[in-house]
Amino acid sequence: MSDPSDSAPAPEILPPAPSATTPASVPASPRKPVGPKTEAALLALVSGRVRTITDAAKAAGMSREQLSRNLRLQHVQERLEALRREHLGLRGAMAEARLDALTHSARSEYVQLEAAKALLDHERHLKGLGGGPVGGVTIKIDLG
Repeated sequence: MSDPSDSAPAPEILPPAPSATTPASVPASPRKPVGPKTEAALLALVSGRVRTITDAAKAAGMSREQLSRNLRLQHVQERLEALRREHLGLRGAMAEARLDALTHSARSEYVQLEAAKALLDHERHLKGLGGGPVGGVTIKIDLG
């Protein structure tokens, strides 16, 4: 008599499902590409050239309805978020360069001082993300 498990198909091994703890830099699966018109609309929105979905769709040569449908898709939302992070990173670097220039070239000493303080606060904030105290303040809570 044969064992019924001999004829059963082997179980399919699936990759682990992405979780909230999965780092953003490690893709859970290959991403579906965003179409060229949707990409153009996303770039128009992120860059600030347009302020509404209707204007973004018009700029990209598509209907507002189609862009709205596309914006509900997970891979389009992921691309929009990636573009937003990239844009903010560039803007942050530009703002930092402007503050640095103001510390040297502003006519007003007050403006130079405020620009220098803003740069120092930004640097402390970045260091604070690594777990150190921010601005020299340490909070200790004794639960025992």
